[in-house]
Amino acid sequence: SFGTPFDLGPAEGQPDYSTTSVAIGPDGSTWVAWINQPARSIYLRQRNPQGQWGPRRTVDSGSAFPVNVEVTVASNNQIFVAWRDPDRPIRYRFSSDGGENWSSRRDVSDIPAYGSPLDLAAGPNGPVVKILDMGLALLEEQHAEHSDLTASGQIMGTLDYMAPEQACDTHAVDIRADIY
Repeated sequence: SFGTPFDLGPAEGQPDYSTTSVAIGPDGSTWVAWINQPARSIYLRQRNPQGQWGPRRTVDSGSAFPVNVEVTVASNNQIFVAWRDPDRPIRYRFSSDGGENWSSRRDVSDIPAYGSPLDLAAGPNGPVVKILDMGLALLEEQHAEHSDLTASGQIMGTLDYMAPEQACDTHAVDIRADIY
């Protein structure tokens, strides 16, 4: 059975598409990350194995419009939080001290990624984190030397998560495809 619901922290005015991510650390702690869109902030809280919730930590603030937040905890307890911003590559930050201090904001690549949900997986031996799904990457130009790659007119992505405009014209997608 589920316990009594309670507030993790601010997410005022959030409709159902508010994104939240949950991860279990190697010590059995539960980590929850969520986005507060009006504040353009990403928050994190930890519930220890004894059931007590720690303070709310700010992972990032001031992003353009963060969506698709994901959290994972490596075997050395390093916390990784990743998200998408409009017309940007996947971004992430990490913390080695329970979320009190965070690395600078980093981009996974220099190619914007749109579309399907973002997933993280932590490796068993320290701070190894893999991004399992970069969604649909939009290339601005065609590269003839890569003729064996996916060609124009082919659909890429998971249809269950794909926005209709992404299937019709991949070059016309924008941040709305992430929200879909």
